[in-house]
Amino acid sequence: MRDVSYALRQVARSPGFTFLAVLCLGLGIGVNASIFSVLNSLFLRPLPVIAPDRVVVLSRASGALLSYPDFRDFRDRTVTMEGMAASNPTESSLDFDGVAHNAAAEAVSLEYPQVLGVRPFLGRWFQSEDEEACVISYRAWQRFFSSDPDVVGKRVRSETQWYTVAGVAPKEFEGIYLPMSMDLWVPLRRWMKQYPGVEARMNDRGQPSVFIFGRLKPGVGPRQASAEMNAIASQLPRVETKSAPIVVEQVRGIPNANSRRSAIPIAAVLFAVVGVILLIACVNVGNLLIARGAARHREISVRVALGAGRGRLLRQLLTESLVLATGGGVAGLIFGFWTNRALELLLAAGPYESVRLDLAADTRVLLFTALLSLATTLIFGLAPAWRASRVDVLPGLRGATPNQTRFGLRRVSLVAQVSLSLILLLTAGLFLRVLGEFHHADPGFAVENRLYVTTPTSPLLNSLRNQAARSTPM
Repeated sequence: MRDVSYALRQVARSPGFTFLAVLCLGLGIGVNASIFSVLNSLFLRPLPVIAPDRVVVLSRASGALLSYPDFRDFRDRTVTMEGMAASNPTESSLDFDGVAHNAAAEAVSLEYPQVLGVRPFLGRWFQSEDEEACVISYRAWQRFFSSDPDVVGKRVRSETQWYTVAGVAPKEFEGIYLPMSMDLWVPLRRWMKQYPGVEARMNDRGQPSVFIFGRLKPGVGPRQASAEMNAIASQLPRVETKSAPIVVEQVRGIPNANSRRSAIPIAAVLFAVVGVILLIACVNVGNLLIARGAARHREISVRVALGAGRGRLLRQLLTESLVLATGGGVAGLIFGFWTNRALELLLAAGPYESVRLDLAADTRVLLFTALLSLATTLIFGLAPAWRASRVDVLPGLRGATPNQTRFGLRRVSLVAQVSLSLILLLTAGLFLRVLGEFHHADPGFAVENRLYVTTPTSPLLNSLRNQAARSTPM
């Protein structure tokens, strides 16, 4: 506590130095905390449902989808799960009061709300897979219905089917396919019946068509459930595409295992870039500490003359670095909050209205920031503290300045800082140049005074198009 008290007095005596150090560390830690918030949302955050650690998703190495007949067999035979549900996410439409909106929809089995433990904010969930009823999201209720408290019972149309709004989902629940935010949930069998071709494909055991997820019974782990699912699968009619074993995984972030694997390289690149930024900030603060250590040469000499050992000096100097890193961590959380808010607004204003990231700082983000602050204490504080604790006592007591030729560490850190900054600037410049090339690329046709419109096609049209492509002679 005496070390902390003295460190606070030291940073208070040099407000300019403290401001620069905290600002540099705050920017470095802030961008890392912001990127970690994105990765936390995509890979680590559990679903906002009851007991999310017991919610699992089934998949094969060959793909994340399984067939609808397999789902029914798994649901009827399982003893390791309290319940299982099937879901088919799709780009859809939501028509109300003569206005059509693009919407992301889930066609789900009847067990969906029970398996996830989702209670509606208003109304109820549909009670039959043949019921002409739907549930809208809280966000859709606000955007499309202006938070109308009497929305339950109103008629809406999605694709070719009319539904009666049965309920509104809770605010925190937006489906299981984040960052894709769902606007609408409809009964799976009712949705299938509007497209005969799709219904035939869904009932084909050889056609993977639905995501399957379930809720484990208390005390049951994913491995035990996976063994049971593979045992059940071995008793089902053989299909050539079922060679890969079934894997049962807890739902964290993106439920699609293939999507998580494909996002890993992007995550690695992002972390590498923000890691370089943090390293530059640490080297910069390290240079400031080296210069400050030279100015405190006489003070440290007096401490040594009074009997302070090198370990004691290192502890005091690292405590001062920890105080700076703590201030940088707090500033980093503030910068990260601003950055995350800007990202959320950018996504909300972009062309993909259904894509949404929840970048709120939770326990994992706070813990990551704290650990990062501790790590930066060693990165930028250890070498300057080690250098400052090596003093010539007699010259120092006489007020002599240290020999500048011995400051090789400062020269090395300056070269490292300039080199890392140059690499970062070159990478950013190349990235901007690529974006510029994409923006000015010649598409091969006239673009002046032209507009483009995206038109989502129904699964029926997609099915007919695929059948036509297969029947076309090569």
